[in-house]
Amino acid sequence: MITKIHPALWAAFLLLATASCTPPPGSSTPGAVVAYALVRADGTLVPDSTKNVLSVVRVWGGHACLRLSVQARVAIASADALINKHVIAETYVPHDGALRIGLCPADHVYAVRTMLPSGDGIDAAFYVVFF
Repeated sequence: MITKIHPALWAAFLLLATASCTPPPGSSTPGAVVAYALVRADGTLVPDSTKNVLSVVRVWGGHACLRLSVQARVAIASADALINKHVIAETYVPHDGALRIGLCPADHVYAVRTMLPSGDGIDAAFYVVFF
């Protein structure tokens, strides 16, 4: 069972944030991390590895809908490779003109989908960072 995120993994995620990123509302620091989470395959959050992610709802074949206490503009997710070899993670962040993910509850507007290389969804543990 995963209980903490390895510091080297967080460092890799944070290197992806650049000074050219537009700061999210409420943040004066370009590229600032506004939320992050380690989500288990069953959709539960690991409390010591979560900030500003209030809840996760698993809705269907690898789709996880997330509710944040802050607004984010960018999300990066990665399947936990120690447990889920060959699993891919993709993210959805709402923006002007974008449709909401119809499977998600109205207050869970961010999403992560974990899948196999074949495209078949699989409920897998993942890390996600929001900027």
